[in-house]
Amino acid sequence: MKTTKRSALALYVIIALLFCPYTKGQDAQGFVKSLQSNFDSYETLSASFTQSSANGQGASGKFYFKKQNSMRIELAQMNIITDGKTVWNYNKRENKVIISNYKEKDASLFSIPKMISTYPTSCDISLETKDKNKVVVLKPLNKKLGFKQAKLFCADAKSINEVQITDLSDNSMTIVLSGVKINSAIDSSMFTFTIKDGIKVVDLR
Repeated sequence: MKTTKRSALALYVIIALLFCPYTKGQDAQGFVKSLQSNFDSYETLSASFTQSSANGQGASGKFYFKKQNSMRIELAQMNIITDGKTVWNYNKRENKVIISNYKEKDASLFSIPKMISTYPTSCDISLETKDKNKVVVLKPLNKKLGFKQAKLFCADAKSINEVQITDLSDNSMTIVLSGVKINSAIDSSMFTFTIKDGIKVVDLR
């Protein structure tokens, strides 16, 4: 479960950074605004990801995003899906799905409008350079966002290669993206969950 939460947090940070225009320095401001402008033009976004932690734990999977507020995260033992109205958290090992209402006011992975309004006043962002990458450094101004620092490695203002996150307990995690697809066709059925025979259902709506 911790691995699932950390994977979700990493993807949360990736999307949040793309929306956040509050920066230090003109270079950082211009670069992040380019990221924001590019993301605003995307109707869909998908990628594979591989996650590794300093303690040796790891995970891999895929994620899919579609405006407005539709997202799907596929992990080895769990799928997290929302269509912007309902959230399905499906545990493959237990063959159980937990269903809840999507709540825009929640500071969750799926609350993209919340990210836009919250991050500009909750983050200190600067820009570094490492090798051939631009590195956006995100430092929350309080503990509510759930992490101490995040670094987003970008080859340019359109592509994300890697994210490094340090949580509030100083545990570090790296997530690497590959096979990024922008504005490719994603069927709406990807963002709903069908209850098949034998699946245990916990409905919290």
